[in-house]
Amino acid sequence: MRTPWRIQACLCVALAAALARSALGSGTVATCTQAALKTALAGGGTVLFACSGTITLTNTLIISSNTALDANSNAVIISGGNGVRLFQVASNVNFQIKGLTLADGRVIGTNGLDGHPATPGQDVRGAAILNLGGNLVLNGCTLTNHYLQGGSGGSDLPNGNGARGGNAIGGAVWSLGGKLNFTNCLIVGNTAIGGTGGSIISALQPGEGGRSFGGSSLLRKCSGWA
Repeated sequence: MRTPWRIQACLCVALAAALARSALGSGTVATCTQAALKTALAGGGTVLFACSGTITLTNTLIISSNTALDANSNAVIISGGNGVRLFQVASNVNFQIKGLTLADGRVIGTNGLDGHPATPGQDVRGAAILNLGGNLVLNGCTLTNHYLQGGSGGSDLPNGNGARGGNAIGGAVWSLGGKLNFTNCLIVGNTAIGGTGGSIISALQPGEGGRSFGGSSLLRKCSGWA
């Protein structure tokens, strides 16, 4: 017996809606684990927490689709475990975070190479969030205990100047282009330290130490405020 066309149409609509929801990746984080969070974030959409606790990341989460991440009145900490940056936001992507604590991000620049000439230490940016031109909105969030340190400059042994240390820019958040808006957020206890300059044994002078800019946040070529 053939299924009536009206029922077929309803089934197609329901299937399309289910596929659309799946593609958006909208969902609920029922358990506070990195695996559950990554699954809920896949593809973007609105993600709600249904748990309280700390999620310790082992790698940076890349936000490449429009995403809203909402603690949903739960006490949720997303931590970098003093080992990784928390989020990286792609250009022209909307990323909203509400009611979360973002903590313990850490980025250490790669040291320069010794030689003649020596190479500089790596510059580093944004230990909590590195925004590469997206539209970033944080509401009722806490950003704390994030740490940046530029890489040390390489040494020129023994013929010339040591290389400069890497710069550390925006301890918690660094935003290049796009928009950045903080509302009712607490940003405290974040650190940015420039890398040490390379040394020499003889001849000219040691390399210049890296500079630090914006212990909490730094905006460049973007609108909004921090």
